[in-house]
Amino acid sequence: TPYIAMEYLFGESLATSLDRTKTMDVDVGIPVLREVAVALHAAHTRGVVHRDVKPDNIFLVGEPGDPYAVKLVDFGFAKLRDSTITAAGTAIGSVGFMAPEQAVADSVDARTDVYGFGVVAYRMFTGELPFGDAPTDEVLARHLVLEPRAPATVNPAIDPMLSAVIEKCLRKDPKLRYQGAAQLVDDLDAL
Repeated sequence: TPYIAMEYLFGESLATSLDRTKTMDVDVGIPVLREVAVALHAAHTRGVVHRDVKPDNIFLVGEPGDPYAVKLVDFGFAKLRDSTITAAGTAIGSVGFMAPEQAVADSVDARTDVYGFGVVAYRMFTGELPFGDAPTDEVLARHLVLEPRAPATVNPAIDPMLSAVIEKCLRKDPKLRYQGAAQLVDDLDAL
């Protein structure tokens, strides 16, 4: 009988955690984000772009509320950097976390995952998505043309340096974002 053996993960997804707590404390959240950034860097150095970075795909291993490890899971939408398997003009990913270039089915790279990472961080520390919960076409349009409110204006308790890191991740032009997850790890370490 065919079967798949997978690692057993004890804990909960970041989405489940945020449903319960609304936001995440910075002392827990920054280490979680750092581990996600390290995982993205590992994938990117091997030529893999995740394309669906969101709280549902971030697993907090350990007791709920006290994770001791973080796993980036579900590479089902992943793309090898130079692959042409996905048809041109096909947008793939979750709408609320989709980078502008992904929304219009342009080519994707590590900076696309950095954008999704920024949306996750925004959600973790503000309790809301940067472009809200609206119909799909409206959210996609917002990703393309609207600038999100600065996280520190949504939640004044957010350190301005953390807000700046999130804002850099969410820049519309990929050339103005972090160029890879390694730079992101460095800035998270500085925080």
